[in-house]
Amino acid sequence: MFFFVTLSASPDNLVWLGRSNGVNSIAVAEDTSNHQNDYAWEINLNTGERTRFLTSVYGAEVTGVSVSFAFHWFFFVHLGFDFNG
Repeated sequence: MFFFVTLSASPDNLVWLGRSNGVNSIAVAEDTSNHQNDYAWEINLNTGERTRFLTSVYGAEVTGVSVSFAFHWFFFVHLGFDFNG
């Protein structure tokens, strides 16, 4: 689990995307003061490769990461924003 710290700034809100849908990945939202826009990442647990799939608005935090499995290979990732501005 070391790569959470090295690959994303202040990781927060973690959800496993599951193995049953053919994906062995996690979604990680970050909450940091290192930069103004926070991100949500997909990290492949087999390869360690990460993909940024969401950027928050200026000054907002990505929160509430969850996943809903639908049918066959489909799933939905749900995210929210916390904006104090």
